[in-house]
Amino acid sequence: MNDDLYKKEVAYIPFQSRVWAKSSLLVYLMSIQFVIVLVLAIVLEQSFFLLALVVVAIGLGGNYYVFWRRMRYFLQGIRISQAKIVQLDLYLKDENQHIQLPLHHLKVEFIRNGGRGRYILLRFYNQQQLLGFQYDLKAWNHDQLAEVFTKIKALKEEALTRQEERMLKKGFFG
Repeated sequence: MNDDLYKKEVAYIPFQSRVWAKSSLLVYLMSIQFVIVLVLAIVLEQSFFLLALVVVAIGLGGNYYVFWRRMRYFLQGIRISQAKIVQLDLYLKDENQHIQLPLHHLKVEFIRNGGRGRYILLRFYNQQQLLGFQYDLKAWNHDQLAEVFTKIKALKEEALTRQEERMLKKGFFG
């Protein structure tokens, strides 16, 4: 007998793997820039290029930090029982928080920035307190995050706002 109103689980991805999956392309590109500027600085013996090296290094570190902050949380699974108790397997880095709360205390927020190829974010709140968030990553793509969001809203019997309906659509002009 299934006693769940809703259940969604994905395979766990370790923290460093999540960060690397999101930041690897940028790290590679900026590392190539760094090497090119370093070679130019050595070959042309211009001290100006050393300043450019510092700028590239700061940009590389800053972008890695942004991805590190975004990937801190990972939602492995969500389960809503018949008793309307929500269980979130929400990881903070590599530590499972095992959050459990009544459905009426759970607030979800769906955020899409710019359309396809941009970030999509699902935030979880216990009333006003932020519990965590999930950015789009591998199994948690736009469709999966939208499904979780709409199912929770439906179970709470809350209507979607016009802005939420627009964000749930895919594409730049949706």
